[in-house]
Amino acid sequence: MVRFAKEEDVPAIQLIAKLSLEDAYTNLLSAEVREQFIQNFYSRKLIDELIEHKNVMMVNSDAGTVGFAIYQKEDDLLRIYALYILPDHQRKGTGTKLLDALMEYAKRDCNGIGIELESGNMRAQKFYKHAGFEVEKTYPSELFGQPLKMNFVVKRF
Repeated sequence: MVRFAKEEDVPAIQLIAKLSLEDAYTNLLSAEVREQFIQNFYSRKLIDELIEHKNVMMVNSDAGTVGFAIYQKEDDLLRIYALYILPDHQRKGTGTKLLDALMEYAKRDCNGIGIELESGNMRAQKFYKHAGFEVEKTYPSELFGQPLKMNFVVKRF
């Protein structure tokens, strides 16, 4: 089941983000950068604001809450800032279910959906390519001083 997040989902969002980042980025980001990222972007205050503006969707399975997405409309795109599924629930259709719900939501008043991915995150690259996303641009970036190579991938409707 996919639904909008509620205030009581904040601890689950924080835990899923931490576990997913550790799983996907252990070889791409230092432990210090991952921890700084969690502290800066998954604070209670920030998540509460996102939930208040209906910018967070949750996905549940029989096991409970197993993933979430943070997004916002920017120009003609629904831009995904995070889409995390607990590692034990990946490759079971859960991420696809959440992405499909986001695409349906986006089709209401957007011309597409996009997300920024670190080019070394091969699992994410494959997931979005399989869903029909294409690399629109590649560029250097950094996160708390750590250099990154980013791909912005988009699926137009």
